[in-house]
Amino acid sequence: MYGRRYLLLGDAFAFVDPVFSSGVYLAMNSAAMAAAAVDHCLDNPASASTEFAAVDRRVRQGLKTFQWLIYCMTSPAMRHLFMNPNNQWGIQSAVVSLLAGDVSGEREVDRRLRLFHAIYYLICMRFLPQCITQWRRRRTATRQPADLLEVRG
Repeated sequence: MYGRRYLLLGDAFAFVDPVFSSGVYLAMNSAAMAAAAVDHCLDNPASASTEFAAVDRRVRQGLKTFQWLIYCMTSPAMRHLFMNPNNQWGIQSAVVSLLAGDVSGEREVDRRLRLFHAIYYLICMRFLPQCITQWRRRRTATRQPADLLEVRG
């Protein structure tokens, strides 16, 4: 616990990917980041709140990166991209890196993943009616009742 919040890592925080087992890498990577923060805090206890907040931020950012792919995986545009692979500009390699769970820290694949996002959205224009339908279905399926979002103390 840092401050008044708990730092959750690995599958305790988010069960991400049962298909490619990227969650294993994410769990191990978040544990390594937390271990480094603990090591730093042992030498400088006053920095605990800042250190653990930084780990929390990096873990959440990494999950957002992977979450985008999970939510888009079943879309018509993604199906088209996966059925017509092309490693032009190293994009395919960047997607494989993402599927392996490489989502944290400064990575050279980030630029190529942003390009992949742009290509994905351009392909969505080709399949616009189907993509909108898929988005609505996903949004309805993942919506949570407001009372479940309320934190009870």
